[in-house]
Amino acid sequence: KKEESKIRTLQDIKYMLVLLKGEMIYERASLPDIYLHLSQKLSKPYSGFFLKLCEEMEHRRGRTMEEIWREEVEKSTVDWTMEEKDRQEFLQLGNFWGYIDVSLQEAALELYKEKLEYRIKEMQSTIKDKKRIYSMLGVLSGVFLDILLF
Repeated sequence: KKEESKIRTLQDIKYMLVLLKGEMIYERASLPDIYLHLSQKLSKPYSGFFLKLCEEMEHRRGRTMEEIWREEVEKSTVDWTMEEKDRQEFLQLGNFWGYIDVSLQEAALELYKEKLEYRIKEMQSTIKDKKRIYSMLGVLSGVFLDILLF
């Protein structure tokens, strides 16, 4: 169950990337506007994450976009079901915010999306293998009990 929940979180993040890219590339919206729109389109806990990003962007207090992203990812993702390496990858995405070159931001989103797709497939394969092993162990346990009892 926990592994499946981790996969679901990564799939949710992948969906967020699609929305982010749409807002950034096609709508040409500013980051605070993008974050606000995403907070309205997504469900909890992701909506709260993007709303907080929007609020923090409006009150920067001398911080860069990258610093704001880092702080909010570190605070918000604690409650998300994900492994630390996945959290670090998500954190790295913030390194590309604020560049004037939108194509660089688009490339970063696309690269991260590909990494997510690979990671999701890898985790799904692991779950499938574990289920197969557990099934075999169940059968073997039954055979072993039959031998012991008879």
